[in-house]
Amino acid sequence: MFTLPFSPTWRYGTDVRSTVSDMDALDTLELASHAGLPWVDLSLVLPRAIKPTELGPELQLPMLGGLPLVAHSNRLQYLMPYQILALTDQVDFDRFTARQDDEHTLEFEDERTEEAELTQAPLVRYTRHLLLDAISQGASDIHINPDPQGYLVKFRIDGFLQTQPAAPGQLEKRLLARIKVMANLDLTESGQAQDGALFVDDAIGRRRRFRVSVLPSLHGEKAVLRLVGHASGIPELQSLGFTHAQLQVIRGLLQATQGLILITGPTGSGKSLTLGRMLLDLARDDRHVASVEDPIEFELPDVHQVQLNRHRNLNFPTSLRALLRQDPDVLMIGEIRDQETAEIAIQAAETGHLVLATLHTKRACDAPSRLAHFGIHAHHLKSTLRHVIAQRLVRTLCGICQGTGCGECHQGYRGRTGLFEFWRPSDPERPETDDYQESIAHQLTLGQTTQTEIQRVLGEHHPIALPSAVHDTGIK
Repeated sequence: MFTLPFSPTWRYGTDVRSTVSDMDALDTLELASHAGLPWVDLSLVLPRAIKPTELGPELQLPMLGGLPLVAHSNRLQYLMPYQILALTDQVDFDRFTARQDDEHTLEFEDERTEEAELTQAPLVRYTRHLLLDAISQGASDIHINPDPQGYLVKFRIDGFLQTQPAAPGQLEKRLLARIKVMANLDLTESGQAQDGALFVDDAIGRRRRFRVSVLPSLHGEKAVLRLVGHASGIPELQSLGFTHAQLQVIRGLLQATQGLILITGPTGSGKSLTLGRMLLDLARDDRHVASVEDPIEFELPDVHQVQLNRHRNLNFPTSLRALLRQDPDVLMIGEIRDQETAEIAIQAAETGHLVLATLHTKRACDAPSRLAHFGIHAHHLKSTLRHVIAQRLVRTLCGICQGTGCGECHQGYRGRTGLFEFWRPSDPERPETDDYQESIAHQLTLGQTTQTEIQRVLGEHHPIALPSAVHDTGIK
């Protein structure tokens, strides 16, 4: 049984503050779980559930009945260290007490954004819960949207925005300010765009990073938090959706020592995930693998990653030239977006480096014309361009309900997989209707997704040759 750091005769005062302060550094939920004790988050309790008594506040719980929140109770085993700390200071005591003349003690109703207020426990705990909830649900982004009534929080999961439950009390009115504090942004500035980053430890103790973008809008500031991926969350090559033949091509490309490999597709099509996996497979003790990215989407061990910084004139060309002087074996370029970057990529591929890069084109075979737009001549591509891989992401059927819809999925889908189209400069011209057909047949045969979902991504008029014994479920 867990023993609390005081004797049952201890009464209100400050004689144990140093002991409790050390305990407060721990997460009380994890502490309670480890000790096998009940745990109550007072910031999420309605004020009317806390009753004032002569001995102090008492929490009314359906299963446990009245739970005194004072030290000289005969039920001290239910008292958590953070609650003890609250009772050692009158300001903290008031924060967790609902008095008859003030029913909204736990709410923030004024417009002040003083830092002391922004670090109060209910707001801190709710913000942390929101970040961890986004991680556990597999969200790529958190949207905090202002409206005339307050703020609306949405998670982007599997490419779709999903509205989250409203914050308790008035916490949503302070959420954006708390995010700014965590990201070291200017609290006094609300008329300009701001960018930053914040960190949180996830459920298994990994340090996770969110990129924070704040932008003024009609009803206030809007914030979007992008979760920077962790290497442990990148699937193996065989789990990305490649067919067996495509997988063999990829593995062959990763054995090359020089040349240019391009990944194309629109924003949000999974290019960074595919490149991240390829870089992890390329990173070995005998290789120097480096990347220039804007922004960094995944933190990759054993890869020298450079984040662009335009304020310090650290752009793609400048960073690439510097990296080429640092003896790289493999170089990844986050995006070829101008002539200078394209020329450096071709030059690096010609001089004995393996270069991986992304390019925005609709089809894989459009890559040469896009590079020609940047001034790259065909004869340069002929000697350097090894392969172009176009990709899209489609949602996969929920493994629990098999597409019928359940509490663990979104309209019958859970997770995503890739559709891929491979192209080489030596390949003959093919009509657009032939694109992705190998991947489509592969995914439908495995029962991973539906014809409806594929046509949602590729277009309703994209032809799909259904393999035998495969029938669309009609899930929307």
